[in-house]
Amino acid sequence: MKVVALNETVSTPAGTFVGCYRLDLVTGTGYRSFSFAPGVGLVRFVKGSLTWKLHRAKIKGSDGEWYTLGYE
Repeated sequence: MKVVALNETVSTPAGTFVGCYRLDLVTGTGYRSFSFAPGVGLVRFVKGSLTWKLHRAKIKGSDGEWYTLGYE
């Protein structure tokens, strides 16, 4: 794994996340990229020509409140 970004903006159906970091992995089985948003977690995963993006999530904020991202 290699850290390739520390302040990336990632747009997904659940919203736009700023300050993301991205890890890339290149192996004999192909290319994989993982994007993580602070306080949320994995928001995008790329494997070859396939891309997974976060559509919805329920996140507990630092204030103890629950927040819904994306659509229900």
